[in-house]
Amino acid sequence: MPQFAIEIEHLRKFYPKVKALQGIDLKIPQGGIFGLLGQNGAGKTTLVRILLGFSKQTEGYCKVLGLEPSPLARTKIGYLPERMAVPTYLSGREFLEASFKLALVPSSIAKKKSNEFLEKLGLAEAADRKISTYSKGMLQRLGLANALGAEPELLLLDEPGTGLDPAGYKEFRELILEENKKRGVTILINSHRLLEVEQICTEIGILHKGNLMAQGKLDELKQGKDRIRIRLESAPESYLEEISLEHKKDGKTWEIRPKPDVDLKKLPAILVEKGAEIFLYERKTESLEDVFFRLTQGTENGGSN
Repeated sequence: MPQFAIEIEHLRKFYPKVKALQGIDLKIPQGGIFGLLGQNGAGKTTLVRILLGFSKQTEGYCKVLGLEPSPLARTKIGYLPERMAVPTYLSGREFLEASFKLALVPSSIAKKKSNEFLEKLGLAEAADRKISTYSKGMLQRLGLANALGAEPELLLLDEPGTGLDPAGYKEFRELILEENKKRGVTILINSHRLLEVEQICTEIGILHKGNLMAQGKLDELKQGKDRIRIRLESAPESYLEEISLEHKKDGKTWEIRPKPDVDLKKLPAILVEKGAEIFLYERKTESLEDVFFRLTQGTENGGSN
């Protein structure tokens, strides 16, 4: 088994008037849950289409589960598109059983799996209704069941939270985390929903206008970006300037971005030792939203969905 479920180097995809992907380098380890975060038009869906072999890159290298994107590679992938086309004249149960059989799941197991997923995703009561009567959230849950049915090694989810109410989203989240824990399935989630990515993913990439702006664990992306707001008398100004990457002073109030090696737990005691009298000490930890806008604001490159 290859070390990485997805390996991408210098990947570019150009259309006549759009540079959809502009030199992406990305490695997702086996068993990881990776969130690719970006606004509509960032290039997320273009990347997924290349991974599935539905579109060919202009330049660069791409492997999925050790294989070139191809029909063979797709047999190992479960895919939930943002908008899933389904035969609406079938019931949910009929659709899943037929889909699993097409994926070469034996008939008896296909029936059992269909029942299990319908129950887990809150669709048991609607299992024998025509899909034409399903809401968007129900279609998303049905699509997730379809993607998981053949026990894929890699799961690609394109905007999976679309249309899900809080209860449906909770069921979706619990199911994919269970699949990851029990079977070690690697999961790539494409999303513009910050909370969705933060709640589920172990590692995050931020894609903006065809460029991968950053990749890593959330704590790594936030490293060195905490801010401290202090109001104090007798401030040791030279010390505060020394420990700051950035600082701003307004009367007796200081706002600083400390250097990474500063121990923020010990900082108040150090300031008191240096003669300061502290009236306010606030620490603001950068959120995923802060990280996202810090990395994406002010860029001018082209992109595509």
